[in-house]
This record gives sequence, structure tokens and C-alpha cells, in this order.
Amino acid sequence: MAPSYLTIRKFVLLTVIIVIISTSVGFYLSVDMIERNKRDVVDSVSNNIYLQAVGKAEMVNLWRKNILNVGDHITQSEMVRMFATELSRSNKEHKKNKQIPYINFILTEFTEKNELINTKLLGKNYKENTTISFSDEQKLGINKVLYSGTPVILPFYMNNDEVAVDVIKPVFKIGAMPQDVIGALLISHKVSKELHEILKPTPYTDIQGNVYLLQKNSDKTISYIKQDKIETFQSNDVEEISIGEKETTYTAFAEIENTPLYVLYEYDVSQVQTMLYNYKGEVAANVSLGIIIITILLLVIIWFMKYKYSSQRIRLQEQIMKALVRTISVRDPHLAEHNTALAKCVLKVGNKLGIPVRDRTTLFYSAMLSCISKLSVPEKILNKPDKLTDDEMKIVHDSVATNFKNLQKMEFDLPIQDVIIQMYERMDGSGYPNQLSGDEIGLLARILGAADVYCALTSSRVYRSRMTHNQAIEEMYKQEEKYDPAVLETIQDVMEIM
Repeated sequence: MAPSYLTIRKFVLLTVIIVIISTSVGFYLSVDMIERNKRDVVDSVSNNIYLQAVGKAEMVNLWRKNILNVGDHITQSEMVRMFATELSRSNKEHKKNKQIPYINFILTEFTEKNELINTKLLGKNYKENTTISFSDEQKLGINKVLYSGTPVILPFYMNNDEVAVDVIKPVFKIGAMPQDVIGALLISHKVSKELHEILKPTPYTDIQGNVYLLQKNSDKTISYIKQDKIETFQSNDVEEISIGEKETTYTAFAEIENTPLYVLYEYDVSQVQTMLYNYKGEVAANVSLGIIIITILLLVIIWFMKYKYSSQRIRLQEQIMKALVRTISVRDPHLAEHNTALAKCVLKVGNKLGIPVRDRTTLFYSAMLSCISKLSVPEKILNKPDKLTDDEMKIVHDSVATNFKNLQKMEFDLPIQDVIIQMYERMDGSGYPNQLSGDEIGLLARILGAADVYCALTSSRVYRSRMTHNQAIEEMYKQEEKYDPAVLETIQDVMEIM
């Protein structure tokens, strides 16, 4: 036993050494994988937040285009355009206009309906004809619209704790060329709610950050707008702006074309760290699994080396089974032919039902040895043309039990004995030797039992001629309660094409 012990000891030592080596290699590979994953995650997050910033910029741009269309029906109204023409005249003539109450009603209704701050209709001489004061931004915007005939959106500003924006739209003279501007419509919008919807994080994505709208101002400062507040930075470089801590955020900027606006998207570094931490856990788990698999493989090798004689055992079992098959053939060639036909039948059924290879092998050898139980049955009973008496049936039944006991003394790695002893049991409990029923009978025994009956019916006997396939199936269906329905149906399908 000493050499065997030393051999196993060497394999155990080799296993320990390989586990240590694989653990070391796994550690260095894990570090490399984590670093590469970190770069990939950072690149992925950077691309993701940039794409989200671009998406938000497109939403802001679309919103600006929509807000420019608000009030088109007023600026295109002939009455409003005629009134704007009157506004461009002297202050005295303007005050005599009888349409003033109606125009004021239209503008008030429009303001209330659209939940605006206010709406003002201005003539070309708005500075002379109104006592309303305008900011420098508004004056520049009005003059630009009156000169160019192009609507403008002014910078965002605060109005009573709400973010607001002014839109100035041109009013053209009736019957004139489009560039003949006679007035302007100044619409002041409350936009906190709209900005909140536009700037809230994009749903259905793992990258959830904070979105801000930046605005370059004429005084070379930058303001950031978020729902209900505007704050100003003393800087004119957009990329220097960071609402959160620069060291703890990833940032992406997207410019809104032809505007002084930018979208800033900030993503917390701690969320990336969480993703990396989770990945480290996955790597550790995979490395541990790899080490476990290697260890198991080595233990299997050790087991194989210790029990390498198992192949010889299998060959010996095969020789025993072949010897038994030859014994049956010598004893009764008819039984040997039956076994061969039965083996072909059960393999076809097993293939059709998709049972594992091991089970099909068990079926094959069980079929080849199935008639071993009849070796001790007298030939005159086996070949008797008439119905067997009760005493003769008892001899057959006892023979099955006796030969099964002899079969059990042999060692097989496959459950051949169990299949053969159950092959005469029936689903309704009418079989023998133990009157098993239903699922008490193994699937392989159900296959072998039904196939045995089919092969017997389709073979010639001294007391009757062979049946055709259809006749045999019809005969079996007369007592279908005895057989597994799936097995019987499979026999009908696979044997029909033989």
C-alpha cells in the first residue's frame, strides 16, 4: 500500500501547488481586468453623459422653436397689424384709437390663457408712445426685431421667484413686403415648469446625473438655470463651470447652436465607484470559482488514478453480459432473435423520447438479457400452443423471481437488474412479480415491457402467426391501461417506419 499512498500524496501536493499558482495568477489577472474595466467604465460613463447632454440640448432647442410659435395668431391678425400701424403714429393720434379696449382684451385673454407674465404690443415709436420702462436686454431685442423682422428669444431672468424669458415677435404692415416691420409683440413667459421637465434626468438609464442649463451673458459672465433659480459665475469659460465639486463629478457640455446656451450634465463619481466595486466582487467570485473548478478537476484526476482499474471492470462486465447472451442463444435461438429485435425497438423508442445515453445503454443490455428469466422455464411450457394453466403460469412467474435473484448476484454498473425484474409489471397493477403500478414502475422498465409485448406480437409463434405492425398496435390498445401512453404512442410512431 505504501507506493499507492505516496502516489496519492504526490498528487495532493501537486494540487496544492497548482492552487497556489492559479490563485497568484488569478490575482494579477484580476487586477489587470479591474484596471481595464475601470477605463472602460469611465469611457462608457463619459460617452453616456455626453450623449444625454446632447439629447437635452436638442430638447431645449426644440422647446425654443415651439415657444417662438406662441402668439403667431396675434401677430398675423389684421386688426392687430392695423393697430400696430396706429401705434407708430404720434402719441395723441394713438390715444384716440377706438380699438384700444378690444386689443387690450385680446392681449389679456392671451396672457391668462397661456399663463404668461404679460404681453405687450409695441409700435415702431414704442419709446415715445409708452410710459413702460424696458431693460437694456429688452430694448436691444425690440430694436433687433424692428430692424431685422426676425423673432428673438432674450436671456433668462428671474421674475418673482420664477425663471422667465421674453420672446419678441415682429408685426408686419398689412399688404407690405415681409421685411416692412410696423411693430413688435413682447411676450414674457414663465418657464420654471417647462425647464424642470426638460432638465430632469433621463429615465430608463443607469446613468442618472444632474442637468443644468448654462447661459452666456452680455457682461461676460455665465449663469446656470435650474428650475426655479439662476446663479451667476464670474467667468466666461463654459468648461470651467462646475455646479458640484469638480473632483467628485464627471461633466459633459453640449452647445445649443446659434444661442448663448449650453447644457451641463454632471455625474457623481461615487456612482462609478459603486459600479467598480460591484465589478470587483464579480471578478473575485469568478476567480474563486475558477480556483474551485481547477481543484475539483485535480481531485477528479486523483480519483481517476486511484481507481484506474474501473475500465477493466467495465470490460469484464461486458464480457459477462456477452457470455449470458450467448448462453441464451445456445439455449433457445428463438429467444436470442427476440432479444435482438427487442434491443433495436427499445433503442428507437429511447432515441425518440430523448432519454440520456446511459439510460439507452441500460435499455440495450436489459433487452439483450431480458429472456434470462425464461432459461429455467421448461421448453414444453415456452412452446405450448394452448393457453397456460394456472400451475404453468406460476412456474413462469417463479422463474422470473428465481432468475432475478441469480442476476442480482452479478455486479453491473448499470441498473439492468431493476429494469428486467420490472418489465413484466403493468401500469394498472396487473403485472408480476410485485404488482407495481403507475410511477412505481421505472420509465426504462415501462419501455422494455411494452416493447417486449410488441416484439412478441410481431414475431411468429408455434401457436400463431406473426401480426402486422397495425394489428399489434391495435391489440395493445385493447389493453392500453397496461402501458405508458407516451411509450405506446412512441412505439406506434417509430416501429411503423421499419
